[in-house]
Amino acid sequence: MRRAQSGRRLTRAALLWPAMALVGQATPQLTRITRALPPMSSRAGRVDAEHLGAAHWNAAGRPPARSSRADPATRRRSPNCDNSAMNDPGNLFCVAAPSGTGKSSLVKALLELDSHLVVSVSHTTRAPRGQDVDGREYWFVDEPTFRGMAERGEFLEWAQVHGHLYGTSRKGVEQRLAQGQDVMLEIDWQGALQIRQLFPCAVLIFILPPSWDELRQRLERRGQDRPEVIATRLANAREEVAQAAHFDFVIINSLFETALFDLKTIVHSQRLRYAAQRRTRSQVFAALDLA
Repeated sequence: MRRAQSGRRLTRAALLWPAMALVGQATPQLTRITRALPPMSSRAGRVDAEHLGAAHWNAAGRPPARSSRADPATRRRSPNCDNSAMNDPGNLFCVAAPSGTGKSSLVKALLELDSHLVVSVSHTTRAPRGQDVDGREYWFVDEPTFRGMAERGEFLEWAQVHGHLYGTSRKGVEQRLAQGQDVMLEIDWQGALQIRQLFPCAVLIFILPPSWDELRQRLERRGQDRPEVIATRLANAREEVAQAAHFDFVIINSLFETALFDLKTIVHSQRLRYAAQRRTRSQVFAALDLA
């Protein structure tokens, strides 16, 4: 915001102040955080997630064994992502978080603010709960239908999480990216790392709770799960949180408005990256002999 000051020209400091303030607000929330959460035991809980995408099956027709830690190669974005197979004009974002962290609420709020962003609706075998609407939160299907889709290669990735199957539609994502839309996926951490293998330019974002006590309280307040289910989710959350180091950005959702600002900042920043601009504004780059 610029204000006129008695008819004088704005000084350089006056022009730069808003940008400096913006950076000052965003920086604390966008750094990798390890001290915000109390120490965790290395095997406190194990995520019930096993990706079974057909493209990753071995010769015996079974998925490969998974380590609880991601391959080190997935820890950072490929420096050659602008030369990767992802040449579509749209940007791809993956948001992962433990249950109860506020991931869905943040993504929903961002979609209301950003008309250029769409969310890919996943398929799941879990039953609808609360105000869930088929085709809005998820496409709800039975297990035989889901497994048939997986066998036909209709998912970019799929997983078993908390006893239910979840999958990301290949056709839906690829069509939207080709049309120049920016797509956001709400998936588990293993799915996000699989997406990174397929789309090196994908931006991975992890949402953290401010503390374990706060995460427990949020799960209890939403009133959707029995005590034993909440205990399982908390145990799994410790394993999930340990994977945040493999993501590009980390947001701590202690204050919703601040976390939403951080998420919006990440999306906007990605759109201004050289590789992203070259894909979305190819005519301008060609005219400037930058193609």
